[in-house]
Amino acid sequence: MDINKEAIPLLAKLDVDWLLIDFIDERNPVLNLGESTASLSVGLESLLKGSYGSARLIRNNTPEFKDLWICGWTKFIELMRSTGMANRCVLHKVWFAEKDSEGVYFDTATVEKGNAYLDFFYKHATESLPEMLVIEVPKTLLVGDAGHKWGRAPFHYVKEQHKYLLDHL
Repeated sequence: MDINKEAIPLLAKLDVDWLLIDFIDERNPVLNLGESTASLSVGLESLLKGSYGSARLIRNNTPEFKDLWICGWTKFIELMRSTGMANRCVLHKVWFAEKDSEGVYFDTATVEKGNAYLDFFYKHATESLPEMLVIEVPKTLLVGDAGHKWGRAPFHYVKEQHKYLLDHL
């Protein structure tokens, strides 16, 4: 969350080998706070308990959400190019899992909806930042971890998926 607008100067000063980009949390709606927009993560939601004050909730997968995302992404790639980091960006390309490690299927509508919004982000990101390295995890490793510490979900993957990413960096 970058309500105080501190991420851009921080990103501009980074000295890293790779900057990993993962769009899985773009499933969360955002709160518009006037000059700032914040992802309504599970953690933030638990703090706010549904009371957003003057902030306006913008649901994901809406035209307004996508427009805000494109605006933010455009600023991000401009920064990456101006700092010479564009070719150090690595996209972690995953899809919602169809089933978990015990063979239990996730809700099909949830998986399809999640994969549709991921498809939007992946297409836009790879077209607008072609120098970005893409690590696409094989579908065979896209399995939800039935015993994941944050709960069973089609985006909480088994350890083998994470190992694949690390091995390919």
